[in-house]
Amino acid sequence: MSLRTYLLSIVLVFAAVTALSAQTAKPDAPAFNVTSLDGKQFDSASLRGKVVVIDFWFTGCPPCLEELPKLNSLVEEFKNKDVVFIAPTWDKEPILRTFLKEHPFNYHIIPGAIPLILAACRDGEGNVVVPTHMVIDQDGKVEIKAVGGFTTDEGKKSFDDIRSAISRLVNASTGKAK
Repeated sequence: MSLRTYLLSIVLVFAAVTALSAQTAKPDAPAFNVTSLDGKQFDSASLRGKVVVIDFWFTGCPPCLEELPKLNSLVEEFKNKDVVFIAPTWDKEPILRTFLKEHPFNYHIIPGAIPLILAACRDGEGNVVVPTHMVIDQDGKVEIKAVGGFTTDEGKKSFDDIRSAISRLVNASTGKAK
């Protein structure tokens, strides 16, 4: 093998490894500082060390309404773990209070979160899509993002993908392999 061929091989391997690591690097979660309906403050920086599950939604969204029982089941399943569940919406407080009387949603509801929704809920073409679900790891990186409602379609994220990501992160932080 000539020196030129050897060096070219090294450059190609380095380029391939660099491209692969760029594809597998998790993106940073959007920064936020928000207040829930019940007055609790949630700041992305202060949530480091916890798993954060975010559901972006609004009251007039049929898939959002359909998903509420499953999302509530996540809160119940992980209630004694270091997981925070928040649900930013662009709806205002009076609309939410009326809605939640008939449709319980056990996440911390964040009213009027338009800037956060605009920053976090884009599909590959720049459109804002709600519902969007995110699971953020303990380092503030997006572990999984599911744009649109839960589905069983090939190649799209499902409820089971969200649940598995939460479980994997919780178990990793407690040192348990699953």
